[in-house]
Amino acid sequence: MPATDQNQAASVLLNLVTPPPRPPKEPPADSQVIPPPPPHCATSPSLGSAAHEMRRCKPCAFFWKNDGCQSGQGCLFCHLCPPDEKKRRKKERRFVASM
Repeated sequence: MPATDQNQAASVLLNLVTPPPRPPKEPPADSQVIPPPPPHCATSPSLGSAAHEMRRCKPCAFFWKNDGCQSGQGCLFCHLCPPDEKKRRKKERRFVASM
């Protein structure tokens, strides 16, 4: 078999063995997409946001309101949590307590 025929045969086999590219993964339906921060907020997070990654923070109740948080970067509550996180956690605590 000539070299060009071998290359073509190898190419065909490779195409048969190689899986087609997968479409990009979409987030699960139950995952929450966090909206961009409101325009009134500071660019850096608050002091209370330090424990956000460990989920040990307390969400700021005022950050996502129209007037925003008056404490700004000095706020002891988290400005990285999504808008309804305080309500979601409260609901979660009530559910666990009812068990």
